[in-house]
Amino acid sequence: MRGSVLLLAGVALNEDGKTFAGMGVDIADFNNDGWPDVYVACDSTPSWLFRNQHDGTFAQEGLEHGVALSEDGLEQAGMGVAVADYDLDGSLDIFKTHFSDDTNTLYRNDGKGYYPFTADCARFENGIVTTTNCKQQFENSLKGVVSRIRDRRFVAVDRERGIVFAFAFFDHNNINWTWQLGELFKIENGQIRRVEAVFHRAPYGIPSGWSSFEQAMSESIQSVR
Repeated sequence: MRGSVLLLAGVALNEDGKTFAGMGVDIADFNNDGWPDVYVACDSTPSWLFRNQHDGTFAQEGLEHGVALSEDGLEQAGMGVAVADYDLDGSLDIFKTHFSDDTNTLYRNDGKGYYPFTADCARFENGIVTTTNCKQQFENSLKGVVSRIRDRRFVAVDRERGIVFAFAFFDHNNINWTWQLGELFKIENGQIRRVEAVFHRAPYGIPSGWSSFEQAMSESIQSVR
């Protein structure tokens, strides 16, 4: 029964559907959203950060948040983990111990999340260049401005060309405004180099025509399989 629950929650297997050698586990709220996340120190494989999706499931985002590998991008022999706010900035940090002849690792949580944009990432909106610094635009024009990003779906991924197509709804609760948008992402070396977005205003809080009401209101990434 316990194994079945773990499978349904998404914390029993790695992204390839295989088991992994988890040697140390800590459960804590790493992104200060009020929900418990799970960090697993793994032996000889990338370590895992399972982020709580607020719906009984978890998404594995260790690489995205920089807590899967060493500073040199190498797998380590994780043996144990301790979690605390060592620099008293309000965000929990991770200290991971390793087997003999391997250095221990301290991951400092800067509270900002991880945004994989290149330094010169350009974003086009309805055919107009709106920025050549996507990270700055995200931090200044999206965080704290958009109330909710929901029904996000990645419907096409071309790994050979490094192109991803997605769509979603952006809600602005304070002005009763919703954007419906589709986005093309150009990926190079694991980072977003270019974004082309097409969007228009939709009735506030409108659900999509391809989801249940619960999915349409969810901030979790939706499966399109």
